[in-house]
Order: sequence, then C-alpha cells, then structure tokens
Amino acid sequence: MTSLDFWQLLIALLGALLILRVLAWWLWRGLARLALTLRQRLTGFTSLREAARARLPRLAGFIGQRLSPERFTGLPLTLMALLAVYI
Repeated sequence: MTSLDFWQLLIALLGALLILRVLAWWLWRGLARLALTLRQRLTGFTSLREAARARLPRLAGFIGQRLSPERFTGLPLTLMALLAVYI
C-alpha cells in the first residue's frame, strides 16, 4: 500500500463522516419540527409551560411563585428546604 492510497482512504472516510454528520443533523431537525407540529395540532399549545398554565392554572401559579427569586418565600426558601431534606 502506498502512502497515496492511505491519504485517499483517510480523506474518503472523513468526507463520509462529514456527510453522515450533516444528514444526522438534518434528520434530527426534521424530527424536532415534526414533533412540535404534532404537539401543536394535538394539544393546541406550542410549549409545555403554556399548556400547564391553561390546564392547571393554580398549580402553575404555585410553582411559579415557589421558584421566583424575587421573594424570600420563593426560590431561596425552596432551596433551603431541599437542602434540609437532603442533609
């Protein structure tokens, strides 16, 4: 085997890997768009947060208040309670 054959094989393999990478990326984006379109058609909502707010407004409000960093009773108290449970 000459060195030219080795380099040709190496370039061909790298080219094939690049093509497979682009095809995988294209397929992944297509599947993600398809999933979003199906979710919109089946539920009528574009995001999980929007669906939760529409279907469970009290629970979504409670979680939003508990994770709010503006008030002490929000995120800081929640993190302290989780830390106390962990310890």
